Amino acid sequence: MKKLAAILVFVSLAGSAVADKKPTPKPTEAPARTKDSATMSSIRNLRITQVNEKDKVFAAVAADGKEYRFTFLKIEGWKVGSVVDVTYTGTLGGPKPAMASNLNLSKSN
Repeated sequence: MKKLAAILVFVSLAGSAVADKKPTPKPTEAPARTKDSATMSSIRNLRITQVNEKDKVFAAVAADGKEYRFTFLKIEGWKVGSVVDVTYTGTLGGPKPAMASNLNLSKSN
């Protein structure tokens, strides 16, 4: 009987000690970035081949012949044939044009 009482006291103390412990919060981690995330990339020496001012989309071709499409808020003033450096977010060659955040005349002009 003494053993049973001792076990009950031990279990009740152990249970309350476990219940009093608050779980330590896990450190927050940034979500894993996917290929389509908002990280900025850049591509240099693109020659503008089309400008659609209505939709604010332009197409440009790289020296290796690959064509890319971008959207840009201030498209006016850029001409077909201009060589530009583009900083963009999004995926190149995807179903939607990548968003160009910066557009500069290339130094190779």
